[in-house]
Amino acid sequence: MKKIFIILSRDPRSAQIMMFLINSLLNKNYHIELFYYETKLYLDAYEKLNFESKNIKIHPLKIGKSNKFKFIKRIIYILREFKKKKPTHVFTVDKKSFLVIPVLNLFFKQFKKVHIVLDFDDPKDETFKEGIITKIQFYFSKYIDLFLFPSSERAKIFFKFSNIINKKFSLLSNHFPINFKPSIGNELDKILENKKLTYSKIVCSLGTIGKNHHHEELIKSVVDWEDNKILIIAGWPNENIIGKLNKIILNNNIQNKVLILTNISEKLWLEILFKSDLGICFYKQDSISHKFMAGPSTKLNNYLLANIPFLACDNEDFQKFNLKYNICELVNPSKPKDIAKKVNELLSDNFKYNLLKKNSKIAFHEKLNFDVQFKKIYSDLINLEENIINFN
Repeated sequence: MKKIFIILSRDPRSAQIMMFLINSLLNKNYHIELFYYETKLYLDAYEKLNFESKNIKIHPLKIGKSNKFKFIKRIIYILREFKKKKPTHVFTVDKKSFLVIPVLNLFFKQFKKVHIVLDFDDPKDETFKEGIITKIQFYFSKYIDLFLFPSSERAKIFFKFSNIINKKFSLLSNHFPINFKPSIGNELDKILENKKLTYSKIVCSLGTIGKNHHHEELIKSVVDWEDNKILIIAGWPNENIIGKLNKIILNNNIQNKVLILTNISEKLWLEILFKSDLGICFYKQDSISHKFMAGPSTKLNNYLLANIPFLACDNEDFQKFNLKYNICELVNPSKPKDIAKKVNELLSDNFKYNLLKKNSKIAFHEKLNFDVQFKKIYSDLINLEENIINFN
């Protein structure tokens, strides 16, 4: 049985695509050793991390309160496990977990290296420390056998930074499996009832709540929404933004039209998603990742799963995407009046709305699902394995 080490610098529940990938690899009879940094946030919000297969061993990396030597301790622990288990593959996810690759490469040669790049940025736009880590990732990428990227556009930019030509990669976007079965309760109904919020339609913005997602402009747009629509913003807040958003709500007297829910459970997230009529998918164009979100976006893929139309940024990436699939409406997210106009038009035009739903269903079942992309990933892994030298 082939053994894979998967090393994350985050909790795998914070990147659901990793859970799908791990389960699919287990179904292909790989043995997996999963190393990750356990985060209280996800212990509280999600169910206990477990897998149906017995072919996985979980290594939550808990090094104690002191941060002084945590990186060195984690590297030493992984090195010891590597020497004992002798994996055939090592998967790293994003730049911090990638730092183990140069160290492993010093001591061990006969293993295949797969690097998953979910997000990255130009080192010039990062802090000094983060920029150094990014540069290390770019420099040592020449040792990677297979890359997984959420989009081809991000792959091209990454390879340009790394001075790599014609490197093999597969796509690993945040798509859901076709047979994904969500568990939906009635917690949202109780919340809306307790707050005495009545509505005809629900518009939702799910995911990170922060300055990079145009939430201020979105809330201001609600003033001009017609009929009895409500906006639900739900997810995990960045910075000290909730107070600022609540102030906008109060100043515009729209307390009965906007609901903000933070640090919610997965079950409540899915209930909001499946009970919404329209989604919001806005990103400020302030980073490489945010310039190329058509396809990788967690928001977008949630809306595809629930088969609801959505509004997205009117940038070049989403323009190309929507020209191909026609599943959303594009708008300038920095203009509240324009947002309101699109919300009102789309939710009153049954023909347009139903066309987008139809196209969304087709796109999800034929192209934009995890099953389709895993076929290519698995094929690439099989090709890599032809050159693996057996340790045993």
